[in-house]
Amino acid sequence: MKPAIRLVIFFLILLGNSFYSAGQTLLTKCPHHYMLVFRTDVSSIVKIADNPDFEGMQIKLDWKTIEPEKDRFDFALVDSILDVADSYGKKIVFQFQYKAFNGAPPVVPDYLITDPYYEGGVSFYPDSSSTLKLWIPAVTARLDSVFSAMGSHFGDHPALEGINLPESATNSAEYDYDVNEYMKGIMANIENLRNAFPDSVFVVQYLNWLPGSGPRDSLIANLRTIAEFTTQFENTGFGGPDNKIQTDPNPTYTPVMTFQYEFDGRAVLANATQWNDYGYINPYTGEIVTAEEILRYSVDSLKDNYIFWLEREPYFSDEVVPTLEQYRGRCTDSLSYVNVITDAGLIDIFPNPSQDMVNLKTGDTGNFMSVKLYSAAGMYINTYFSDRFPVAGLPRGPYLLIIQTDKGQYAGKFVKE
Repeated sequence: MKPAIRLVIFFLILLGNSFYSAGQTLLTKCPHHYMLVFRTDVSSIVKIADNPDFEGMQIKLDWKTIEPEKDRFDFALVDSILDVADSYGKKIVFQFQYKAFNGAPPVVPDYLITDPYYEGGVSFYPDSSSTLKLWIPAVTARLDSVFSAMGSHFGDHPALEGINLPESATNSAEYDYDVNEYMKGIMANIENLRNAFPDSVFVVQYLNWLPGSGPRDSLIANLRTIAEFTTQFENTGFGGPDNKIQTDPNPTYTPVMTFQYEFDGRAVLANATQWNDYGYINPYTGEIVTAEEILRYSVDSLKDNYIFWLEREPYFSDEVVPTLEQYRGRCTDSLSYVNVITDAGLIDIFPNPSQDMVNLKTGDTGNFMSVKLYSAAGMYINTYFSDRFPVAGLPRGPYLLIIQTDKGQYAGKFVKE
């Protein structure tokens, strides 16, 4: 028996008790869970402070909050949020917002609207809410400057997990752009934000609709184009602002859900469970949807890496929290060993043992895509989209790696000193 196969069997035995003792079906992967608040406020962190199922919070961050006037940046509130999260051992995902909904006033700096150079800056809807004119090159260029300032100031903060960009949808009744130019603006945003922050910080673009795309086939093709674009970058991907179970192969809710799963392992996938995503009727059961059903749909169907759960009470405390506790660590993820191609010796894992960083060299096994880290007890710890990842904060002992390349999966281990 090859040493690597013995290694896999050894870990499978270790995993047996912790993964297969309870009755419910295992999740196909272990996502990262974050509590979502539509405020630039970290006070609700007390709800998850001692909860190991929640890694942190997703918090709204309006453009105008950090740049009240042109070239005058104010990161005091951002710094405070990150520092509080860090003191609790939690992470923050900022939902950078440049769109206003439900008649709210614009969330972009005034200069963007008043300076003719930006051609109005935002496009207003009949109810006075607005969307940013990403089809205007001057607007995306200005955003690039803002992203650079953000990355320089707090990009390396240890509590920063990721940044997601708002949904692609605009007012379907009145759009004043060429959809191809709008797509260019969205993709420029993704690339500029990615370049402004280190690869350890994920970047996700929310995709749902692109009015002006034409027939449904063209709409889905355009959404796929942007989704595929995200795969060019490390730790980058897409998802959606709403997470509703779909039965229709051509859903009216958000077409991205028809193909998101195809990008599993190639892009960071993330979806938000928001106000209307709680308490609706599950089309499969005819009953009010449960948190467990939302979780299983997110993981098993959409293949989400991140799930953002809105702090909507009492649903959050009564349904979401106990459901995540029930499924704690209960996932097969990439540990479906029958699919693991293995001779771990084909991949260099160094230094091993390691104190600070672990490096991977895949060589003839194919191009590196991702690596999943597990404890010796089989508990999923994290997924990295870089072949160099930190281990300084881990307790001493052995760890299992499942390494994904474009040719297959490989099992290996390293020891943390």
